[in-house]
Amino acid sequence: MKKYLKFIARIFFIIVCAIGIYTNIVKTNSDAFMGNGTALNFYTLQSNILVLITEVILLFYSFSDVNKTSKFSRPIAILKYVTTTAITLTFLVFWGMLAPYMELESLFEPSCILVHVITPIFMIIDFLIENDKEMLKMRDVGYTLIPPVYYLVYCLVRAEISDTTLTGGSRYPYWFIDVDIYGWFGNENGIGIIYWVILMVFIVLGIGFGLMFSKKKLKRNNV
Repeated sequence: MKKYLKFIARIFFIIVCAIGIYTNIVKTNSDAFMGNGTALNFYTLQSNILVLITEVILLFYSFSDVNKTSKFSRPIAILKYVTTTAITLTFLVFWGMLAPYMELESLFEPSCILVHVITPIFMIIDFLIENDKEMLKMRDVGYTLIPPVYYLVYCLVRAEISDTTLTGGSRYPYWFIDVDIYGWFGNENGIGIIYWVILMVFIVLGIGFGLMFSKKKLKRNNV
């Protein structure tokens, strides 16, 4: 019975996640954050898509013969761990660094809440309650850097090869990686991008260690 309740919950989560992604992709307001068909260029949408893919994999994994094979158990656990860290970064960066500069009307749109609140919270809960605590090792925290490093490279390459501008007419999706304005090492406009990159590395590792510690603590408490 418990297995089927988890199955239904995962189906519901997948649907909610897909709706959040879709409603942001179809935004046509050029003044809106991630609007005018540019949403796929933002870390928010890419991390939500990663969540969707991971949850679909977990759905099939839980009901297949593969889940009885130990050689697949650890990669699946790492994938879920990396995905949870990535979407937690979305949650923290949005509400800590982006939301203060947004209008309330845009901030509390259902499409915004779905990808910046609902999906991150659901994913964190799913990660913490899943019974795969023994599969993760402390060294796995290094894997959590893969999504943000990939995304930084993506943004830098996209800025050079694409003519499409994003929010505010910038070539970059977020102000703290806008090399055109701040440069790599800073200028009269503010501190350089390299310092934000270093900060993000520490934030991601902090999230990774925090999630792993919380999971182990729940295990000790027999949750």
